[in-house]
Amino acid sequence: MIARETDADGNVISEWDDSEGFGRIAATTARQVILQRLRDAENERNYGEFSTREGEIVAGVIQRDSRANARGLVVVRLGSETKAPRA
Repeated sequence: MIARETDADGNVISEWDDSEGFGRIAATTARQVILQRLRDAENERNYGEFSTREGEIVAGVIQRDSRANARGLVVVRLGSETKAPRA
């Protein structure tokens, strides 16, 4: 359980976190939310990095990834790995 204390302006003054009451399902849900937020942050970083290169010709190594292929994505290693939609 997370409790936040805020001032009149809505600014957080203090937070209290008690993870002892987490059950197995709540812990799994929290883990999934954290991992999803990490994936979202990584996707935003990759988008920001490669959106400036739109229209450029780049060299990279195409990797086979059946899960990405099933979702219509192509995995290309351009120094760092990213997934791009198939054109």
